[in-house]
Amino acid sequence: MAAVERTVVGGLAAVAVAALMWAASLAPPGGAAGTAGQAVALAEGLSPAERLLTVAERAGPAPGDVTAGEYSRIHLRRVTRSGGRAVVWDSVRWRAADGSGRLAERRLTGRGGPGPATVTDYPPGALEVAGPTAVTSVLDLIGLRYLDRAERAAVLRVVAGLPGLAYRGPARAGTLGFTVDVAGTPLTLAVRTTTGEIVEWDYGDAQRVVVVDRARVSALT
Repeated sequence: MAAVERTVVGGLAAVAVAALMWAASLAPPGGAAGTAGQAVALAEGLSPAERLLTVAERAGPAPGDVTAGEYSRIHLRRVTRSGGRAVVWDSVRWRAADGSGRLAERRLTGRGGPGPATVTDYPPGALEVAGPTAVTSVLDLIGLRYLDRAERAAVLRVVAGLPGLAYRGPARAGTLGFTVDVAGTPLTLAVRTTTGEIVEWDYGDAQRVVVVDRARVSALT
């Protein structure tokens, strides 16, 4: 993967992942309907952490929760900047529980027009590179692995505890925007209030990532 990609959506940090999964085991399986959670999260007078914790408690199921298979399949649309030009990439990641998987990526725009797809297969353990911080560990999780409702709530609780968390207001339809600082660069997260999914993130002006689809699948297709 490119250096920016490895930094922003790098590997899994084992300690952070263990903490997230432990927190998920303590999380309630759900709360009120996601739409009710959205109304509460938008209420006046809440701190940024309180808004995220409200979504974590009340968010409902996501469409991918009903899918099944040994692989997480995460379809992303990435926008990077090179020489002042925006380049759009279509990126699909498959990951199994043993850390094996596949990355298929294709440039959609940029100098020379659309490019061919590059497909890379990874052996067991290759998709478990340790992320250096809690923030990169969170991005590793949501960029490589399907998370169920309790795990999504655990991720939001971790983000709610990050220093310098700021609330940016409603983002695109059905989401709330939050910002944290990563080594002096703002990282903006868009959280879907009805499901608790982080569906978009911007790393300063360097990269924007939008989640197209998340699911569990049984094959690398």
